[in-house]
Amino acid sequence: MNPINRSLLNLTLATVLSTLAVGTALAQSAAKAEPVSFKDYDANRDGMVSQEEFGALGGSDQTFRKADANSDGMLSIEEFAKIGGARS
Repeated sequence: MNPINRSLLNLTLATVLSTLAVGTALAQSAAKAEPVSFKDYDANRDGMVSQEEFGALGGSDQTFRKADANSDGMLSIEEFAKIGGARS
């Protein structure tokens, strides 16, 4: 193999390995992301989380019903915190 082909092969290999390393690092940081907060769920900023808002970020209907202690169809910040949600 001539020196130019060897250099191109080394450069290609280095590029592939670098790409894999960056992808792995990004995946690990995404897995360690902070929990979604009450403010994130409260899309309309009315101080309550509706079932629709809760579901929009992946919350299940069953979890919502369990958390809705007073059965008003909305989660207060206190109800949200009781299911492990971050307050901020």
